[in-house]
Amino acid sequence: MYVGFLICVCAFTFQWSAVFSEKAKRPHIIFVMADDLGWSDIGYHNISSAVKTPNIDRLARAGMKFTNYYVQAVCTPSRGALMTGKYPIHIGMQHFVINSTSPWGMPKDVPTLPEKLRQLGYSTNLVGKWHLGFFDWDYVPTARGFDTFLGIFMGEGDFWNHTKYGYLDMRRGKEPTWSYTGKHSTDVFTQEAIDIVNRHDQQKPLYLLLSYTAPHTPLQAPQTDIDKYKSVVDMNRRIYLAMIDGVDQGVGKLVDACKRKGMWNDTLFVFVSDNGGHPGFGGGYNWPLRGYKSTLWEGGVRVPGFVLGSMIQKSGGEINDLIHVTDWYPTLIKLAGGTTKDDNIDGVDQWDVLSKGTPSTRQEILVNIDYAPDLSGEQYSPRGFTYYSGAAIRVGDMKLLHKCPNGSWYKLPEDGNQAPTEERFTKERIPYFEFALYNVTADPEERYELSTQYPDIVEKLFKRLKYYNSTAVKSRLQPEDPESLRIAAKYGRWEPWKNEGEVTSTAGSIYCWLTSSHWFIIYLYFFVN
Repeated sequence: MYVGFLICVCAFTFQWSAVFSEKAKRPHIIFVMADDLGWSDIGYHNISSAVKTPNIDRLARAGMKFTNYYVQAVCTPSRGALMTGKYPIHIGMQHFVINSTSPWGMPKDVPTLPEKLRQLGYSTNLVGKWHLGFFDWDYVPTARGFDTFLGIFMGEGDFWNHTKYGYLDMRRGKEPTWSYTGKHSTDVFTQEAIDIVNRHDQQKPLYLLLSYTAPHTPLQAPQTDIDKYKSVVDMNRRIYLAMIDGVDQGVGKLVDACKRKGMWNDTLFVFVSDNGGHPGFGGGYNWPLRGYKSTLWEGGVRVPGFVLGSMIQKSGGEINDLIHVTDWYPTLIKLAGGTTKDDNIDGVDQWDVLSKGTPSTRQEILVNIDYAPDLSGEQYSPRGFTYYSGAAIRVGDMKLLHKCPNGSWYKLPEDGNQAPTEERFTKERIPYFEFALYNVTADPEERYELSTQYPDIVEKLFKRLKYYNSTAVKSRLQPEDPESLRIAAKYGRWEPWKNEGEVTSTAGSIYCWLTSSHWFIIYLYFFVN
């Protein structure tokens, strides 16, 4: 009996030591997402000699670059797709972005990537941009799976003062922090990511989402970085390139920190953009791809990206398979030792594609479905954005667009071209396309429209669009709520306004009140709306 007991103990000990050993093998995951980085805005694409990203280029050359990586056309839908593994039409996030006064967010009844990774033993950390809702405390990052958070709730803000319309938007966890005033957000977020790496206990796997707010507007960068691009005459483009430069510097510093910590060989490193660039005032360009941020043309939804790590068997090449932002959810969860079989997701596990070069099982990508209720009464938000993008789908080589506004091509200012004006954007959105078909493998620039030549392909792809549309849930979009402005003015910072009684500590509120332009913003809000 004693011998039998010892055998059981030994078997139990061996079993659990194997489990712990397997856990120790799980890689750290560092996921870096740039904001509004266009197709031609990365050095390794060799499109613009003005773009300088030596650190990112070096990593991309050592890893595997994506040539057919698709995201959503604007920030909020892309981030929702990353977090849930679902197309935006299946979580009600298919229509534009969450504003500072939007009383809605990513649905609470859907599991998130950080929640799943935390259940698998990962330390989960978000640094930078959230943009998935903050009207209620149940929607903020630390309520949706992140152990730690330093960053902004909203989609953009002043890079130096960390304010939006004069009100503070910088948090550590749930607490507002004024301690970074005067420090550029890119530097703040880089240092926070480095600090997370430095203090991390390597007995536990790390998930770090470094979600830079650069190079998104407002265009602001340190003067020393701006001066590197004096040869670029267009000032918006010059500052934008300086902001990319800052991101590149940050990536280099973060990788160095991982190496000093002894974590780099056990880290899967991912670098992507959340959507395409916006030419002109936005400074970002997608040449030679057609379109821009907020459109379903390739320039809005096909973006730079690569993956790197010792667990990637192939390196120094390209992945030409179709990959979508939803695919990270099942891919990373599988890598972490988990399963997504009960999550009803749209993402496809791409781990064998990334690590071994195995052909992908993904043959189609729903780009989006967001039809205008009345095409003749289509409305636009300011500065060239479309409120309704229409619908698009890619199946194999072919891409079908349905009821989409027109898109054009925007050449690089550093090559002597004039930056587009808002009037040009408005003019070039017409005409709308009932159907437009392209072979985006042979014609990635979408110059040769094929719908009349291949009506059978149009019919086949449109049938798939109709199927997806039949599965869509209603958009979560809600009328903007001026109560958010009242609370922001009251406390001098943006707060979840549905739970005013739970407002965080008010230290420093008087300072924000005195330094904010609250009366002007309240007037501006009601005047514009």
